[in-house]
Amino acid sequence: MSYQDRVKKWLVPHVANDASQYEQLDSLLRTRVPGSCTWLFQHDPFRRWLCDNDAPPLLWIEGQPGLGKSVLCSTAIQHALSLKMCTIFYYCRFDTQRTVVQAAGCLLEQLFDHLCRKDERIAHAAVDITKKISNPTTEGLLTMANYLIRELQRIEASDLGQPPKLLIFIDGPDEELREEEILGPFVFKLLEEFPSVLRVWVSSRRSQRLYSLLKRYPTICLKEHTSLDVRTYLETAMHEIDEEWCDEDNFADGVILPKLLQRCQGNFLFARFLADFIKEESFRPNELLQKIQEKLPANLSNTYQ
Repeated sequence: MSYQDRVKKWLVPHVANDASQYEQLDSLLRTRVPGSCTWLFQHDPFRRWLCDNDAPPLLWIEGQPGLGKSVLCSTAIQHALSLKMCTIFYYCRFDTQRTVVQAAGCLLEQLFDHLCRKDERIAHAAVDITKKISNPTTEGLLTMANYLIRELQRIEASDLGQPPKLLIFIDGPDEELREEEILGPFVFKLLEEFPSVLRVWVSSRRSQRLYSLLKRYPTICLKEHTSLDVRTYLETAMHEIDEEWCDEDNFADGVILPKLLQRCQGNFLFARFLADFIKEESFRPNELLQKIQEKLPANLSNTYQ
């Protein structure tokens, strides 16, 4: 077994490796409507977080279920990767509960792979760490993280001639039963150690525990920014259903679409329900609003679990 394989087995001994994270990234990017999420790149808090060394190191994207947090996170990851920035990410999922050790291991495996592509000798010293700590713990992973981040500083400062950055994206910690664990014992300790290197993105619902951890950092309230993207999504979905249907006078002159947008209230999940409902049912355009009123819930508060 190679040095790299030994380290990777130590980092993620019992769970799928970071390929599963990349599969989730690809899957979410495929659901993105072309042209959506681009407002983020011009949004001042995001631009400062990404580019300004004096900006706070953490950015919180806060929003209720269905607003597109995971797709927006994936778009930001893709953007960072396109800029050749060292980027690692982790999608929390309610149906795959993992410990902080497992989640941190997935993040560090991505960083380890990134560094080994630049200098294979890094694996030799990393193996020595695994020999001293036979089973990974939070403290053991912090030791590994410290070594890897210092190697990142050495390599990228030499390559780029400027201070390196490590972007960490964590989507959906509210999906975990112990939602604050990956942030408290792991990420925040790294932020204390490397405040000028790390940039952390957290996208989640607001909960009391997360709010107490994140309230001091810049926050983007997603509901304030989703209306235009939901409009783009609905227009695209309607044209895919029936282009002639969308050219009906009552759609073109803005009667039906504003009503649908009012019903969605910026919620992508509800917009998807509407689009699926229209695809499955058969009725004339002038029947649409009445049928939606009769058959669909007013909101998703009791639908999303």
